[in-house]
Amino acid sequence: ELKLNGAEANLERLSEVSAEVERQLTSLKRQAAKARRYKALSEEIFALDALIAHLRWHEAKLACETARERLEETKRQVEDLSRQDAVCEAARIEAGEGLQPLREAESIVAAKLGQARIALAKLETERKIAADAHARLEGEATRLMEDIEREQAAKVEADDALAHAKFELSALPVEDDAANAETEAQMRTALEQARAKLAAAEQIADDAQARLSEARARRQATEDQAAAQTRRKTHLTGEVERLRADMSALEDAVTLVNKLKAAKDAELDAEAALHTAERAVEEAEQRLTEARNAETAAQPPRDAAAGAVRELEAEIGGLQRLLRKAEGPSAPPVVERIRTRDGFEKAVAAALGDDIEAPTDKAAAMYWGGAETVLQTLPDGASPLSQYTEAPGELAARLSQCGLVEAADGARLAKLLKPGQRLV
Repeated sequence: ELKLNGAEANLERLSEVSAEVERQLTSLKRQAAKARRYKALSEEIFALDALIAHLRWHEAKLACETARERLEETKRQVEDLSRQDAVCEAARIEAGEGLQPLREAESIVAAKLGQARIALAKLETERKIAADAHARLEGEATRLMEDIEREQAAKVEADDALAHAKFELSALPVEDDAANAETEAQMRTALEQARAKLAAAEQIADDAQARLSEARARRQATEDQAAAQTRRKTHLTGEVERLRADMSALEDAVTLVNKLKAAKDAELDAEAALHTAERAVEEAEQRLTEARNAETAAQPPRDAAAGAVRELEAEIGGLQRLLRKAEGPSAPPVVERIRTRDGFEKAVAAALGDDIEAPTDKAAAMYWGGAETVLQTLPDGASPLSQYTEAPGELAARLSQCGLVEAADGARLAKLLKPGQRLV
């Protein structure tokens, strides 16, 4: 009976110890789960910190390289602009040397051309005056010829009257002396009048002939003067043509002057571009300095992140060793046996969650037992994670029902899922 009582007491103590062990085991499991979650969060946090530091360093490095490339390009532009400036300066000096003689020649030719135009205008005026005088003299000569013809007709008429008077005088009878004397007196009076008219007509004819000769002389002089003016006009026209040819030749000089002005403008543009390029060089050098400073400033955080990563790796290793000791040497988590393609680690971790820390050993408190692969298919547009991972066979069913989709298609495809399926 005493032994029975002792055995019952031992059983009670064993039950208490077993319950305590169960409580401790439950506490250890909770602590292990918390440790796994803490480990995962710490890994992700420090991985993100390291990634951010690396990205900052990489961004600073790219900025430095970009600034260096822009600096080299700006230097090449400065060299090109310097060469263009030298070429423009040489062209300006060369054009300036031949500009003064061309300006003097242009002034001389312009003066001669002005004189020739004035003389040509004067000759044109004189030609018009001579033409008017010629027309006037032609009219006067015509009138004089008419006067001569009229006076000649009067002379013929006087001659006829004189002849008629002589005839009548000879026909008079001789017996009547008184009548004959009176008739003779009348005839003599008529004769004297006829002779006076004849003398007057001859005087008028002589005057008209003199005026005609004078008009013809003036006409000849006017024609000679017009011919001289025509020859002078021809000479001046030739001179004007020659001066125009000289002016055409000077147009090349004007073109040269325009080219000189264009060269000066190009020189000014080149100088402005050179100043702009120099400012760009200064800005590029400043950006390069800033990029180098940023790279230098990013180096300590990067080194610190790398050190933190190494510390985390050491801490993770210690935690994994503690977990292995807690779960036993024969129960490593399946995460150590999973291999994924680059970039798909987060997808597998999100799909499996905390279950990724469970082993495949059936002796463990929580384990992967394996299941038959389900034949149901994922929605169109979703790819099973089993295509991107190498994992133990116990995970085949789970991975075949976890689909990988684009974020934009997730909400639409989630409505098409079947029981047991999930999307990442």
